Amino acid sequence: MKSKYRNFLLYLLAAGFLIWHLVPLMSIGSAMTPKPKTNLELAQDTTCYGGDLDIPTFGDPLHDPIITTLNQKNSIINYRTASLPVKLDPYPKSVDSLPEPSWQTAHYGKNVPIFIINQQNSEQASLRVEIVDYLDGDAKWQTQSIPVQSGDMLTFKNEYRSNQNIVTSAALRQVDGSDKYITLKQLTDSEDWSSQTSTMIIPKGTVSIRFATILDKAGWLETRNYSITRMDAPKLKRGIATFTFDDGWKSIYQQGLPLFNKYNIKTTQFVVAGYDTNSAYMSTDEILDMQKQGHDIGSHSYSHADHSKIHDEDLMREIAGSRTVLNAKFGGINNVAAPFGRYNQDVTRTIRECYQSHRTTDTGFNAAGYDRYQIKVQNVEVNTTPEQIQGWAEFARDNNLWLILVYHQVQDGGEYSVDSKQLESHLKAVKDTGIHTATFEEALLETYPQGR
Repeated sequence: MKSKYRNFLLYLLAAGFLIWHLVPLMSIGSAMTPKPKTNLELAQDTTCYGGDLDIPTFGDPLHDPIITTLNQKNSIINYRTASLPVKLDPYPKSVDSLPEPSWQTAHYGKNVPIFIINQQNSEQASLRVEIVDYLDGDAKWQTQSIPVQSGDMLTFKNEYRSNQNIVTSAALRQVDGSDKYITLKQLTDSEDWSSQTSTMIIPKGTVSIRFATILDKAGWLETRNYSITRMDAPKLKRGIATFTFDDGWKSIYQQGLPLFNKYNIKTTQFVVAGYDTNSAYMSTDEILDMQKQGHDIGSHSYSHADHSKIHDEDLMREIAGSRTVLNAKFGGINNVAAPFGRYNQDVTRTIRECYQSHRTTDTGFNAAGYDRYQIKVQNVEVNTTPEQIQGWAEFARDNNLWLILVYHQVQDGGEYSVDSKQLESHLKAVKDTGIHTATFEEALLETYPQGR
């Protein structure tokens, strides 16, 4: 009995000895185990050429998975057709009494525009607009009204210089006499002459179009050397429709996902990488669940900052840092959509170093040969009807174009929100057209090589 008691004491002492020596070792091991980085920590001090996760760039064609597919000859479509120049009227001699069919000045909102025609000589003639006492709105010179047909593709070129960021746009005259205005491209201020090229495909119901470069803040803008060409829109092998959602709202998971499953439609979610700072955004587990079910994930910046107003480290954190964060959580983050749809040449240059494509909010359809860093969309708002959605899908189906729809929240209220009933009517409208649906990544990989 005494022997057993003695042995028990010895075992107890031995156990105590081991614990005494193991506890410090366990503490050291715990201290040596790195604490997982927060999303903000991951986003800091990273570039598209490395950073904590050593993420490769997609700006280098030698490493670009899209570029490497171009060797697949059976994916190439010889889409090129003859382009015809549109004859433009000479610049007017005066800004007074401009004839309706020809060049026009236009402005709206609370501002005071000044329109000037510079006629030093025929080669250097230019059109200038200045805005003073600006509160809101814009001012612009518009080209003559150009008759068009559905399916035409028009390319608008000119040179500009300005002390403000500007945009190119188009005014589409409808059959009923009303006008629709769409943004074609956003441009960076430049006090030296720069050139721009914008392309658009004419949708149903449009009978004529005017192009313009727009000044929408106090400052000045000068343009010259306008040219417009017309051709048939080059066709993809088939029409495709893609549903994309910006920001990563929780309502998409709660209200939208059951409907996506009902109609067997896979979407692309452009997620704000700092989603952990807003409880209204989807959680990591919810995003992972959507990804597991076949939905694609893209970047929508780190903090939803306006890229056109930030520079250097801040811009790199929003663009490159967001990709680092999202790749760490979900992997396969190859595409980006800039917040508010705002970008300029500097933003585009940085995006080209980091991603294989940029989905804008510029209005239009994507034909063979599109610019993958200026991919066009149809923006869905609270008053967008199922009939409009169906019309866009039918147009893309019949003309072999890529239609991208942009949504935000799935709830009542908000200019860019739709409730679950509206969303279901949109999903059904697209399904009923028979057009092929695909995620953004799937459609990009299918369509981009077809125009090369």
